[in-house]
Amino acid sequence: MSSKNPSSSSPRRTSFPVGVNDEGRRADTVLFRLLPHQSASRLQKALREGDIRLNGKKITPATRLAQGMTLEVWTPLLEAAPEPAPSLSLPPDFSSWIVAFSHDLLVLNKPSGVLVHASDRRDGAVPHPTLDTWVKTWLQGKTEPGLSFYPGPLHRLDRLTSGLIVFSVSLNGARTFSAWLAEGLVQKTYLALMEGVFSGTLERQDPLKRDDRTRTSFAGGEKQAKTRFQALGNKNGETLALVNLEGGRTHQIRAHAALAGHPLVGDTKYLSKTRSPGAVSWWLHAWKLVLPDASLGEESYTAAPPAFWSARPWVRELVQSRDF
Repeated sequence: MSSKNPSSSSPRRTSFPVGVNDEGRRADTVLFRLLPHQSASRLQKALREGDIRLNGKKITPATRLAQGMTLEVWTPLLEAAPEPAPSLSLPPDFSSWIVAFSHDLLVLNKPSGVLVHASDRRDGAVPHPTLDTWVKTWLQGKTEPGLSFYPGPLHRLDRLTSGLIVFSVSLNGARTFSAWLAEGLVQKTYLALMEGVFSGTLERQDPLKRDDRTRTSFAGGEKQAKTRFQALGNKNGETLALVNLEGGRTHQIRAHAALAGHPLVGDTKYLSKTRSPGAVSWWLHAWKLVLPDASLGEESYTAAPPAFWSARPWVRELVQSRDF
């Protein structure tokens, strides 16, 4: 995680250099991150009275920052800031989760059972730690200094779903990847073990609606979603499939698999009747990610399924032997 690197420019004012990860951001956006303990009205008053300046000049909330400028903050505004959270110990095998690391992105192979972000906790309690907190710890000293940018996950992955997840390392990485997602330019491919036998391709286009009470998605509503399941092989009443989706609705793959009559093995919330020795979750793995170009690092990434998939030797052999 980046350091703010302040310096004291006067007994009553502290200076902060504006870095590349603050380029083009509004002053109020930067200040909300830099001074989270101050209210919006207090910051607006400080701007009006000149207690916060840019290169020695008064600014407005809408002023855009540029790399190389200096933000000057009246020192008493900083004095009530909370102490930064202590660094966390990383899991011993954390380095093995890293698929790729560039100036803009960090790509990881998330194990099943790891929560990505505190906001994903259903009971509202803050789990400690999460993948997000571990990533921030690992990135300390590895990113460009910034006042308002914090690395974070750029898409979601359920706690019990394993596989590829992308974190931003720079503001450019966050903006570019998010724009690609919005334009449908990021291709995600999953591996799923499903109950029942089918061949060829199954496609579901059911609009999905979220039930917050049961925390499930079901057919209904107006949010369009399309999921394609391509059978790769089957054995003992189960089918291994490649999965591609359009729409990115919550639980889209899980809900559409159940609606197709082939729920994910182990996904009891979506009607699976199967539990497997050694399996701690449903069998869904974010296997491959293809970006429109290599400007943020690489153009494509793949990640091996978790160890518990070895409970189905035929699945492991199929994944290892076929060129998808």
